[in-house]
Amino acid sequence: MSKIAVRKADNNTLDSLNSISTAIRNRAFQLSQNGSGSGDASSNWTQAERDLFSVPNSQLMENDQQFQVQVALPGCDSNSTEVIAMSNSIVVRAATSRQGTSLQDRTLFNDLDTRTMYRRFDLPSSIDTSQVTATLDNGMLSISAQKSSGASRSSAAGA
Repeated sequence: MSKIAVRKADNNTLDSLNSISTAIRNRAFQLSQNGSGSGDASSNWTQAERDLFSVPNSQLMENDQQFQVQVALPGCDSNSTEVIAMSNSIVVRAATSRQGTSLQDRTLFNDLDTRTMYRRFDLPSSIDTSQVTATLDNGMLSISAQKSSGASRSSAAGA
């Protein structure tokens, strides 16, 4: 099990995330305009993400105190995995670089490639960005994010 450093979003990170969002937004718009999308904005956005990045399988869970996120990142290690915490979202970026081996330079098939995985989790309430932890174990990223004190009380009051 490897501990993953969780970064708080800074200006450079926000610029990078804005560039990614712009690329996804432009692709989603293209899908809606050329008729190849479903016509539903949410579905077009999801398809645009898949067109530009590998979108890992994941699960987002919540209780009164925290959010738990599980993300499948096969082929990724702690050096290529990044977790970014913002007050109302968590972003996961990871890269794989798989290179096949060839037998006497005679490769018959190879679809082992470099992939960039990206997933943004918009959260229904705010988190304490200093209380976010992440570990990677056998290709499964586990993230725990404590809700901010105001969010815990409002969730408990609403329950």
